[in-house]
Amino acid sequence: MGFDIEAQNLDHIQQNLEKVADSLKNNKLVADAALLAEEQMRTNASGRPGPNIKRHQLLDSIKTDMLDKNTALVGPHTPYAGFVEFGHPQHPGQYVPAIGRRLVADFVQPYPYVEPVVDQIKDKVEGVSIEFLQGLGAQWMD
Repeated sequence: MGFDIEAQNLDHIQQNLEKVADSLKNNKLVADAALLAEEQMRTNASGRPGPNIKRHQLLDSIKTDMLDKNTALVGPHTPYAGFVEFGHPQHPGQYVPAIGRRLVADFVQPYPYVEPVVDQIKDKVEGVSIEFLQGLGAQWMD
């Protein structure tokens, strides 16, 4: 019992693998995933309903910093970013000049815009990897 295997179009497979190696070597995959995360954070933070904040300051503060070839730091850089993400207590009746009124509630509900990105970006990156591998497999079969 036996079978024969015929390999065809190996040059095409090698070219595709070289493209993947170049992407990894040039940090393109990490950078692309980081930019996708940054874009999604901005989208999440700009939606409504949402908190009464100066959204342009929050949105402008969401940045991507490449720490090394395999690590990117993505997130907001404003002093109040954590308060928006996780919520915070406040003192009803206190006047706040920045918003021009007195506080009413004793707690501001969280408005997560960073944490959901972890799952969203993970799913998208896995999807891209699966699509690439399926495409590569289809090319092997051609």
